[in-house]
Amino acid sequence: MVELAGFGQSPLFSDGNDVQLKYNAYNDVIFAKDNHMQVAFDYNILGSLISREQGEKKVKFTYDTNEQLTAVINEKGEVYQ
Repeated sequence: MVELAGFGQSPLFSDGNDVQLKYNAYNDVIFAKDNHMQVAFDYNILGSLISREQGEKKVKFTYDTNEQLTAVINEKGEVYQ
């Protein structure tokens, strides 16, 4: 079932996929899971995405003081600016 903040639940998708979402207090998705995979998300206090983790792969995001994205760091530690 899909849990939508303030909207109750919707049924399974027509292909039988069961999607589950978890939210934080700010209605940001912090966890998503379906029949095939699961993904976790972390946010900073201003609501910007700071990491995404799927399996053993974690990608990090860094921001400047204006909350502009400055770099993406992959699971190998490689930095993309």
